[in-house]
Amino acid sequence: MIPLRIEVTNFGAIPHADIDLSNVALAAVAGPNGAGKSTLFTIAPMFALFGATKNGCSVDDMVRTGTQEMAVSFEFEHRGETYRVTRTRSKKGKGKSTLELQHLVGGQWVSESGTTIRETDEKIKALLNLDEETFAASSMILQGRANEFTVNPPGQRKAVLAQILGLEVYDDLQEKAREKERAAHVALEKAKAKAAELDEKLQTRAGLQDELAEIETQLADLAREIEGKEAELLQAEEQARGAAAKAERARDLESQIKALMDEITARQQERQKLQEQAERARKMLDAEAQIIAKAAELEQVKQQITELKTRQPILAEAQTEENRIASELRRIETTIGKLASQIEATQAALASKEALEKAAADYQKAMTDLEALDALAEKWRALDAQAKEAQATWGRADAEFKARVKALEKELADLRARAAMLDDSGCIDPERAACRFLADAQAAKARIPQVQAEYEAFDPAEIIRLEKGWHDLEAQRDALGYDPKERQRLKDMAATLRPKAEQAAQLASKAELLQNLQEQQRSAEEQRTELANRLQEVRQKIGQLAGELKTLPALEERVKKLEGWAKAKEELPAARQIATTAAERLEAIAREVETKEGRAKELEQERQSLLKNAAQAPAYKARVEELRLEMRRLQEQQNSTYARVGSLKALLEALDKAQEERQKLAAEMEPMAKDLTRWQTLVKAFGRDGIPALIIENAVPELERIANEILGQMSKGGHSLKFETQRDLKSRAGVAETLDIIVSDWNGERPYETFSGGEQLRIDFAIRFALAELLARRAGSRVEWLTVDEGLGSQDAEHRGLVLEAIRAVADRFKKTLVITHIEEAKAFFGQVIYVEPNGAGTDVMVA
Repeated sequence: MIPLRIEVTNFGAIPHADIDLSNVALAAVAGPNGAGKSTLFTIAPMFALFGATKNGCSVDDMVRTGTQEMAVSFEFEHRGETYRVTRTRSKKGKGKSTLELQHLVGGQWVSESGTTIRETDEKIKALLNLDEETFAASSMILQGRANEFTVNPPGQRKAVLAQILGLEVYDDLQEKAREKERAAHVALEKAKAKAAELDEKLQTRAGLQDELAEIETQLADLAREIEGKEAELLQAEEQARGAAAKAERARDLESQIKALMDEITARQQERQKLQEQAERARKMLDAEAQIIAKAAELEQVKQQITELKTRQPILAEAQTEENRIASELRRIETTIGKLASQIEATQAALASKEALEKAAADYQKAMTDLEALDALAEKWRALDAQAKEAQATWGRADAEFKARVKALEKELADLRARAAMLDDSGCIDPERAACRFLADAQAAKARIPQVQAEYEAFDPAEIIRLEKGWHDLEAQRDALGYDPKERQRLKDMAATLRPKAEQAAQLASKAELLQNLQEQQRSAEEQRTELANRLQEVRQKIGQLAGELKTLPALEERVKKLEGWAKAKEELPAARQIATTAAERLEAIAREVETKEGRAKELEQERQSLLKNAAQAPAYKARVEELRLEMRRLQEQQNSTYARVGSLKALLEALDKAQEERQKLAAEMEPMAKDLTRWQTLVKAFGRDGIPALIIENAVPELERIANEILGQMSKGGHSLKFETQRDLKSRAGVAETLDIIVSDWNGERPYETFSGGEQLRIDFAIRFALAELLARRAGSRVEWLTVDEGLGSQDAEHRGLVLEAIRAVADRFKKTLVITHIEEAKAFFGQVIYVEPNGAGTDVMVA
């Protein structure tokens, strides 16, 4: 992977930046603190590729303050192809993130993203064969995290090294081999279980064959018995059918008789109804005159009701008008009450005119005095703040002075104690002795005059000057004569008098307002009188209409009583018709009833004769049912026997197939066992103690060689290191997998953790550069890019130069090397400098 372009918008504190790295090989990245160097060249690529944020911040925290949307685009070359990853975040609404992976094909960007962000993340990792942790532990040396690899526990170091070497592929291979092993084991065990099951089944063959012969004999006996029962059943069914036919005829005759009796009853009911209708028609014809008179009265009453109902809308309208006038009258009366209150308040205000004008004058004087005191208070506060600042400055300077004097006194005492060793050493000439143990005492004695001179040169005059300045400011402040209590008294007085002063300012308009209110009151009283008169007139009209409509319910009740007479009038023509035809129809009904009664008697005689002949039907039917039950029992026994024969034959056929399957299984199980053995061997070979362990053991010497080349250069040959990949267990026999770092110097070998911070940083750089080179060599995942972020601050000038020289020496192993630094001397070590400068609208990035 080689970076080509980085573009960010509203990322971190950077409004916008677009960086072209296509022509950069080895460069220092420089600029003021806070310009965004680390954000652009480490955080932005890590965020685009892996979604990593700065110091554990959330994605929303990375959106520039005051904006809602952020985007980072990272373009890089990988395996000779060009790719671009763009990751965005919007805080609008519930928030939304996007991730896009594109491939440059024929000058056009083609999307290779997944359907989700998670799928696209996995595609990026698969493309690079790299994750965030491995990248940050090798070629991306982040600010303050040069020890990203060495700070890990030894076991974790070995895991990171395994990933850099691409050994995770063996985890996949082992898991696939283990799946194959499990599948082969399951298949073999299934085959063994199936063979045992088939062997058990085949032992039942002889017993099944004997049972089949016995059951076939039973079937022949059952067939002969069923044939005899079938003949008896046919004879019994014939006898039962004859008796049933006579019984059916008897039932049919009974139905005919019942139908005749129903018809006779219907005709008798018709005759009764006709007689009643004839009697009712006679009575209606006798009262014809009264019916006609009552019908005429109904029409008159309906006319009266129609006339009265025309008055109902008039009454409703009058009632609505009454409600409206009453509501308006209430509103006027409320207005009159309010006007009276306002008139009374206005008159009271005018009566207190002299007191209000005095309060206004007092308020104005209080405000004038308060303005003068406010100006004095502003000067007092300014001098008070200056005095406090002067006091704080004097306090800090005094404390620093005393601390420095105390430190020099302590250093003098220490130097004198160390120099005393020269007198106690017993050497002939201790001042010129080359003994290593007296070197420190000689250096201490040489430094005593320098420290003594520095101690005597300290002058407290500046401390005294600062203290005097502080007291002078306090004196100026107190000379102003400012009284906070008097200022507060004036503020309270102004707050109390302000309402009365405002009322006094309004007195000029109070007289005109009083006249206006009195005029409104007179007008409202006139409206009230007019509305009261109108309301009385409307209520008189309502009373008159209500009196006229009182008779309406009685008339409507009278209509209900007279409606029956109107209906009777409509039925008079039908009554005349009934009276004319009733006698003739009654005579015809009598003749029809006599004829039907004779026919019913004849049918009953025939039915009784048939019932005598059908009396044997139950006995015949019982015999038929008995024979059918016997036949059913024999047939069920026959069917179950046939089923058993079929089952036995199926079992014997299955046993024949089982024998064939058993022979086939015996031939298949031997290659299955061999296949299982092969997969078990591969699982062990792909495991941690197999091929990966051999690769790590072979890679460690190469890692040591590269790291020692770089470390020797940075320490002038004073340090070298080695890795121990296994450690003896203390609690039990055996060894544990590890990756301990053992460093050698003039004092012998000791663990990495025991060295000082500056020495550890050089060791960290040597190991990280070596890891980066290993990562760059890794097949299928060449990261030909090294970034070092602010890693020189803890080194002295000599070793800083050695570290810079080492970076320049390893740079030719990578296609691009970037060193982010604020140290001026570092810029001269590299061929190019990338300057990062913020401006009002974004961030300027210039490659020089």
